[in-house]
Amino acid sequence: MSASLPFFRYHPDPLASGSIRASTDTCACCKRNTGWIYTATFYTAHEVELPRVS
Repeated sequence: MSASLPFFRYHPDPLASGSIRASTDTCACCKRNTGWIYTATFYTAHEVELPRVS
C-alpha cells in the first residue's frame, strides 16, 4: 500500500530532509506498510523496543 504523505505544518518537506523515505518496511509502531518510513529520531516518555536491523 502506498499512501500520500499528509501536510506537516512544522516540517513542510520531510522527504528533502530525509526524515521520511519510500520503503517497503513495516512500521515498528503501528505495524502498517504505507510505502513510507520515518527515519528521524523521536521523543517519548516511554521505553520503546525497536526491532534489530541486520
